[in-house]
Amino acid sequence: MPELPEVETVVRGLRPLEGKKLLALEIFDQKVWFECELVPKAFAGLRLQEVSRRGKYLLFRFEKGICLLQH
Repeated sequence: MPELPEVETVVRGLRPLEGKKLLALEIFDQKVWFECELVPKAFAGLRLQEVSRRGKYLLFRFEKGICLLQH
């Protein structure tokens, strides 16, 4: 598991993606996609508004109030 400074480094590296549109979200291992009312296709075409972190969790905030959380 990465340490907190490494997670912050990843967030800073992803920040240049803010403002760009996501073309597609592809899930390679279905075990990592928890039950949710959104399907991966719902993210296609959404603009990434912010990349941040909460502890060791990465938060990807998209338009329409949609947020993707990654640990």
